[in-house]
Amino acid sequence: MSYGTTSVLTGKIYLPAGLMGCETGRLKHGMAAKGKEMTATMKHDDWLFEQLKDAEFAAEFINAASEDDDPKSYLTALRKVVEARGGMASIAEKAHLSRETLYRTLSSRGNPTIKTLSAVLKATGLKFEVTAH
Repeated sequence: MSYGTTSVLTGKIYLPAGLMGCETGRLKHGMAAKGKEMTATMKHDDWLFEQLKDAEFAAEFINAASEDDDPKSYLTALRKVVEARGGMASIAEKAHLSRETLYRTLSSRGNPTIKTLSAVLKATGLKFEVTAH
């Protein structure tokens, strides 16, 4: 799998290894796009935005980013999910945060608490889950 390629067997799009700085590039279940193929005229960011509207895809996207040692990768991924799954203002309201607090929380200098991360994830329709290595 490589950037923007389509599987000959399934016709599905796969995200690039090294997504969001993820060292392993490991994406569960192949991270295949559901129902949307990226065309030559479709920008990757637009394609990703559409895919992140799907809760399962968004969860896998965040899980892949969490494998990176740099927390900025996780916050950047979560910010993309927030934007795709309702937008900053809507998610901030659902999470009982001000819009400014949410922007600051998900910035590269953000240092959110577990309580805030949990509220943001819940507002996007996701939740924390811990698994063994």
